[in-house]
Amino acid sequence: MSSNSFSDSQKIIYELKPRKGTKKHLNEIPFVRLLGGREPSGNVEMRYNLYTRNWERQLRSIESVLDKNDRFKFRNLKKFLNGEDDQSKKSYWKRDDRLITGLLHFGSNIANHGRLLKNVCDYIQDESDGERVCLIKINASTCTQMDHVIKTIEDEVMKRVQELESSRGKVKRRRVNKVNRLDLGFSEDEDDDDEEEINDDEEEEEEEEEDEEDSRSHVVKSEIDSSLRFMGKREVDNEFQAVGVKVESNLSLGRRTRSAFKKEDSIGAEEKTELALPLGKKLEKSAEKEQDDEYSHKLSRGSKFIDLDDLMDDLRASGVKIILLIENADAMNTDIISRILKLLWNYSKSQHVSCIIGISTPFLIFQEKIPKMLLKILKTQRFQIDNSNEAINQIMEDLLLNINETYSSLIFEPKLVLEFLKDKEEISIQQFYNYMKSIYMRHYFSEPMSIFWTNDFSGIDLSKEYFEVFKKLPSIMKDGEKLEDEFLQGILSDSPNIVGKYLRINLNKLINWRFNFRNLIDFLNFIQAFLTFDKIWNNNLDLFQMIFGPYYQSKKQMEDNLEILTFNNNKLKLGDSPFSKIFKFLNPLWESLESMEDDQLENLIGQLKEDDQFLFITSHSEFPDNLITALEINQFIKCVNESLINQVIELDLTNQPFREICVIDSSMSPLLKQWFNPQIRDVTMDVLDSSHKLLFNEKYWKFGKGGLDWELFKIFEPSVCELYRSYKDAGVVVNVYDFYQVFKENVIDKKRFINLLIEKLTNGGTLEGFEFGERKICIEDLKLMYEQFENNSKSELWDKMILSWFLRNVHELEILGLLNEGKNKSMSLEKVVWKGI
Repeated sequence: MSSNSFSDSQKIIYELKPRKGTKKHLNEIPFVRLLGGREPSGNVEMRYNLYTRNWERQLRSIESVLDKNDRFKFRNLKKFLNGEDDQSKKSYWKRDDRLITGLLHFGSNIANHGRLLKNVCDYIQDESDGERVCLIKINASTCTQMDHVIKTIEDEVMKRVQELESSRGKVKRRRVNKVNRLDLGFSEDEDDDDEEEINDDEEEEEEEEEDEEDSRSHVVKSEIDSSLRFMGKREVDNEFQAVGVKVESNLSLGRRTRSAFKKEDSIGAEEKTELALPLGKKLEKSAEKEQDDEYSHKLSRGSKFIDLDDLMDDLRASGVKIILLIENADAMNTDIISRILKLLWNYSKSQHVSCIIGISTPFLIFQEKIPKMLLKILKTQRFQIDNSNEAINQIMEDLLLNINETYSSLIFEPKLVLEFLKDKEEISIQQFYNYMKSIYMRHYFSEPMSIFWTNDFSGIDLSKEYFEVFKKLPSIMKDGEKLEDEFLQGILSDSPNIVGKYLRINLNKLINWRFNFRNLIDFLNFIQAFLTFDKIWNNNLDLFQMIFGPYYQSKKQMEDNLEILTFNNNKLKLGDSPFSKIFKFLNPLWESLESMEDDQLENLIGQLKEDDQFLFITSHSEFPDNLITALEINQFIKCVNESLINQVIELDLTNQPFREICVIDSSMSPLLKQWFNPQIRDVTMDVLDSSHKLLFNEKYWKFGKGGLDWELFKIFEPSVCELYRSYKDAGVVVNVYDFYQVFKENVIDKKRFINLLIEKLTNGGTLEGFEFGERKICIEDLKLMYEQFENNSKSELWDKMILSWFLRNVHELEILGLLNEGKNKSMSLEKVVWKGI
């Protein structure tokens, strides 16, 4: 067999074939068809369009808040890094020998640090003329030593130098071409096609020359291989080195000769091309050649940089400012930070260098880590850029309350808003963003009724499947007794006119909900601004908590007393109900009415009557016309309180029909926690402690209570659950032998347990993966155990079976993180869950 055929036989050929039978995704909409797959395709597209449009509106609101807050916070940082003095409006960089160092405090909420760092970098590069700034980021996780820091600085500076050189070469070349064309009388857009053709021809000639060179080298190598093949083994061994040297010299000589010829040919071709060009083209070619020579010389010099000083000199000559950002200085070694600052201070004497240090601890604690001698060479300034509290307040108010939008946002039930506000101090902006996007995505993805939350009903295809949905809506079934008979008959008869009429009535109530809520908020803000200078609440979120927090407490108290009120058949008045305590926080405002002058009180009544937004207050039957006497003032306070309470009761969406269209209720809160913060340990321990909730749930299992499995469960639960029960009663350190003995004695009625196991194996209804032979052996072993227990003798098979269950379950508890091997591995176990508590 020849060498070529042998090498060919060792090759592996891979053949790529296109897939066949793959389904083509004709529909680009990621939403599925609901209503059992019978939802009209037009409605599916409408749901998707509503989601994209409404979520983009929420996203713009979030971004506008963040941009406004971030730019206000970063403006002073930019002035400080540029060395601008607020008083003289001049740069103090050259007048001060210290290193400009900005200390950024990101706050204690670590979840916001990544967003703040990104915003700082984007602002510096966008607002400071990105071409004149070299931003170097140092992270404690990647730069653990000073060598890593120097390497990072060199890489970033080298990258910036090459970008400047490349952009400078292109700009100069374009500038010269434009000047030459204008001097010679050419227009700016003339002869562009000719230049493209010349460039394409040059590229094709270069590719052809490279292919010819590769083919020539291949021919030379093949000739050498063929000559060696005819030589004997001994001749090859003796003369291999000499031949290799000759071959190498011949190849290099041929390569040099061909490159020389190639260079001469290219020079000749260029001369011929230049002779054929007009005068303007000749001048352009000569100018381009000079720029290319200069640019290639700089690039070749830049590729051989060894010292960091040369790189810094190039940036200084280009007028580029160097800003070094230490992202998480708290996690970095203090010695490395000191050496970085000394290095930057040395370079700051000759060029514009500044430093940004990001910290999360207080400034005083961080300054204690830096040597005092080093602080003398630093010009420091503190920047509190943690705007998460202000931003999250504004974002929550815009997205949760959203009193200025109707169809472009969903309505959040007040109880759900209260749960969000309860976690406001702990939640991050990114986490709240994820919550909101998940809510919108889930609602429009899984709710077929969401298409009705729009001001354009022309595109809705109301098929008969929707009438089945109307009958099963939780808001309809819950309050079926309170619904009108006309609507119930319309649902039963699938009458679109009757159902459409009732749907429009409730849609108008949902639309008016926002207006009623805005009127309530605006009235209370107006009263506070008019009656007092001291603010009781600072924003609408605080006011929301003051209103609906006591409301739900009073509602719960009201429901507890409902049976007593119904039994006594008493008519409850608002003044006697628990709801009268909702607006107790307004008492300081009402007290200020007594000290106001008559013209101010008259002005107050006049403004309330003139504004239609406050009609829900002034339309009260007992609303006074004047506030002159104390009796009229008390009457005014009483009317306002009753009107406010009625308004809050109307804002309760618990009993609102068709609320599934646009209302997100409080049931979403546990779902969000389960999605983003799953309590895996709690769920695991609950299942181990109460396994019957899962095992005997008829929704997931074929059998229920009362069968053979239930009888087995009453005697001996799943072995891991039995061991967990013993685990709960044990101490922190558990002796292995004692643990095993307790587990072994959990089976009290052994004979009954063995009989049930034999019956289970004999029937074998729900056993999978058990072959007949294995089942037969197990039955024989169980019968032998039963006979041994009948004779009051010990059973080694039983001990082995229990021991195997024990060892397996101990290992499972170790995997779950509940147990760990003690210091003496063969003697004790430790309960990991109790450590640190």
